[in-house]
Amino acid sequence: MRPRACAIITNHVTRRVLFIHRWREGYEYYVLPGGKVEAGETPVEACVREAREETGLEITPGPQVASFPNEGRMEFYFLTASFSGELQLGFPEHTRQGSENIYRLEWVPARRLPEINLVPERIRPFVIQSLDD
Repeated sequence: MRPRACAIITNHVTRRVLFIHRWREGYEYYVLPGGKVEAGETPVEACVREAREETGLEITPGPQVASFPNEGRMEFYFLTASFSGELQLGFPEHTRQGSENIYRLEWVPARRLPEINLVPERIRPFVIQSLDD
């Protein structure tokens, strides 16, 4: 399985983090924008591309804050130094929408970070810390 790269996109002014809020076959959870590292890409390049594809935002990547195996593949997580653009759900997520498969971009306030069903769970402390950096 190809590695996965994800962006921790934060708005320090409003103290919020951007997630993809998912409902899939009755299961509700949150994930960070990200996806597979393509052949010839570095994880940071994949992070930038996936953020653009999934959120419509152009990001400037910051430091890598975590990497670990998850479900048989390596995952890499990067802070975002800055972002610009218009927030909009991208491809292929918007084409996969259905009554049993829902994607919604959502800015989650810091106070709610401990309570959301975050997948994978072990990224939570890094996400919370990202608002303090």
